[in-house]
Amino acid sequence: MDREDQRLCPAGARELATLSTKLDSTYSTGAFQLQGKTLTLSDAEDILAASRDPAETKAVWEGWHGISPVMKPDYARLVALANEGSTA
Repeated sequence: MDREDQRLCPAGARELATLSTKLDSTYSTGAFQLQGKTLTLSDAEDILAASRDPAETKAVWEGWHGISPVMKPDYARLVALANEGSTA
């Protein structure tokens, strides 16, 4: 997003950087419960790569995607700012 940062006004560039950091943090620290265990994205990736149990993969997929709704407004704003920077 460096190019977009250069085309945005300083306040827009700061907001873009803040949103990017916040989304990265939420994504990397998100966790969910499955069968009494706390799973991270890394755990979910490992299970999805190795498991051949459709019920398990579905549960992991749904668990991880239960975390993402809180990210939606920030991601939408990040995209809007990036688009603004690309047309400035």
